[in-house]
Amino acid sequence: TVHSPMSDKEKNQFVTLSRREVASKIFPDYDSRKAVSALTRRIQQDPILLARLLKRGYRPRMRVFSPNIQRVLQKYIGY
Repeated sequence: TVHSPMSDKEKNQFVTLSRREVASKIFPDYDSRKAVSALTRRIQQDPILLARLLKRGYRPRMRVFSPNIQRVLQKYIGY
């Protein structure tokens, strides 16, 4: 049988997503603006989470989250 190579998307369950997309996954009951505000507040109020994110390249005003940043958010907040 011929084995097709896996795409990067298939290898990695995470792909780069916007802050709004990630926030909406974490806070599905909020509208997107409120979800972004809630996520930003949560990150600012949790020094351990913030430190872990900063190690992975997080910056407070970034608009897109890399897979590494999403993994940290998923571990600490869940979605």
